[in-house]
Order: sequence, then C-alpha cells, then structure tokens
Amino acid sequence: MDSKLIPNKLLSDAKGTTTSDNSGFADTKIKALYFSASWCPPCHKFTPFLATLYNEVNKKNKELEIIFVSFDKKKSEFESYYKKMPWLAIPFEDKDTIKKLSSKYSVQGIPTLLILDNNGEVLVEDGYLELAQSTDPIDVVNTWKSYYD
Repeated sequence: MDSKLIPNKLLSDAKGTTTSDNSGFADTKIKALYFSASWCPPCHKFTPFLATLYNEVNKKNKELEIIFVSFDKKKSEFESYYKKMPWLAIPFEDKDTIKKLSSKYSVQGIPTLLILDNNGEVLVEDGYLELAQSTDPIDVVNTWKSYYD
C-alpha cells in the first residue's frame, strides 16, 4: 500500500481517537476506501447496510478494513455521520489526503467503494454497485477475498 497516500494518523472512532499508524489497514486482507458524505441520500441508505456487512464479515477475524474518505463540508456533519461507521476514517481536517485520494482514484460521485490490492491499485472499481445489486453480499465479499489469493 502506498504509504504516501494513506496517512499514519487515522481516526478509529467518532470521538476523535486516532491510530498511530495504518498497519491495521495494511495488514487486513480486503482493503477498501469509502467515499461518502452526510448530505448524500444514496450514502445514507448504503452506509448502515455496509456497517452491518462490515461487522458480519469481521465477526470471527478481521478480514475487511474500510477507510472513510469524507466529502462533507462541515466538521459537525462529518462527526455526526461518522458515528454510524465502525471503520477507520481520514481526519476531516486532512483535506490534502482527501484531495489526493479523490484525484488518484478519479472519484466522480458518491457513494464510491473501492477495493484495493496490497499496492493500492484498484481491484474493484464499484464495490457500492456490486453490493447494492447483490442478493448475497457475503458472496460478493468472498469474491473480493479471492482476488488476494
């Protein structure tokens, strides 16, 4: 994973607790970036679904890690929205990283869920659509897992 793109300091909860490094992300089998915002109606529908799936997938072992990349304009909106997420986040103030990630991955709209390989290259460009259209989201995640084998 490109250590220049993912900062060492990531939020681990909505209270502002930070991790001192991004090894939890780097060491997890399935790596995802979730571009979203509180003002986005499709995001509001998808985020609780994704949180449930995240918790289910990680029930026995940590196999999926997601980093939330916010497009929110106000910190209060970011904080309120991030409370609904059990995964990591780029700090709201880190606009430089948010801009770099959005540019590198050519994010045009939200929600966007990218599944990345261990070098930060995109394995799945539209994880949101794959999950939203699936009748079995666990099966989708298992397919993603197979890309790392």
